[in-house]
Amino acid sequence: MKVLVTGAQGFIGSRLAEKLSERGDDVYRHTSQKGNLINSKVLEQYENIDCLYHLAAKMFVPDSWERPADFLQNNIMSTINVVEFCRKNKIKMVYISTYLYGTPEYLPIDENHTCTCISPYHLSKKVGEDICKFYSENYNVDIAIVRPFNVYGKGQKEDYLLPKLYLQLTDFAREKLEVYDLSPKRDYIYIDDLIEMLVLLKDKISGLEVYNLGSGKSYSVKEVIDIMQNEIGTNKEIVEIGIKRQNEVMDCVADINKFERNVGKIKLHTLQEGIHEWHNLK
Repeated sequence: MKVLVTGAQGFIGSRLAEKLSERGDDVYRHTSQKGNLINSKVLEQYENIDCLYHLAAKMFVPDSWERPADFLQNNIMSTINVVEFCRKNKIKMVYISTYLYGTPEYLPIDENHTCTCISPYHLSKKVGEDICKFYSENYNVDIAIVRPFNVYGKGQKEDYLLPKLYLQLTDFAREKLEVYDLSPKRDYIYIDDLIEMLVLLKDKISGLEVYNLGSGKSYSVKEVIDIMQNEIGTNKEIVEIGIKRQNEVMDCVADINKFERNVGKIKLHTLQEGIHEWHNLK
């Protein structure tokens, strides 16, 4: 199968392209060096594609508050061009969205939960989902929308919580670990598990479906630190600065029953197993 991955230089996209290639697919990697996707003609360089994974996007939430128009224009226009390309060429598509549930009304969170945009980045992804839904319902484009919860693993940018904690703990010149807030809980999914789920999805795209991708369990920042300290062998003092992020979500747990029912079930890493594997990767 010929597969196109946009955002193929990113944390998720690079691993996805590698795994698809290992599985025998003919993989085309689109990176920013090959053209900005807000230009509708950029995708014309690819021919006879069977499936497209759309990951290319501006992602870092704090930056989206500083440059909302930039995030909205880039993420929405690139998605329009990708979906239009799929429509014209009868290509199945996987749209990588994000956690869109805000402060949850119930746990675990299924795909029918109300969506809430808690930042300009989240707004750009919600509009992208709406575009996908419109094209699927009106132009019969086969699209799977996935909403990953908190992905982690080796190679993730240190802007994100787990690599930021890991770098502080493995810097043995530092005596203390500084965090904003120990209370928020998140559902963390190990990068290898996410990739496995995305690869499984490729052969199950039909009509329009939305899937949560997570582990089904949440951990507080304090629990994450304890697991990391135990794995690394440190016992650093934790300093809680007491800063709460705008629109902070205090707990979230993914209900992944729909994915397991429709697509397949894999053995997921526990957070302890994922951090152990991450720490021992060379």
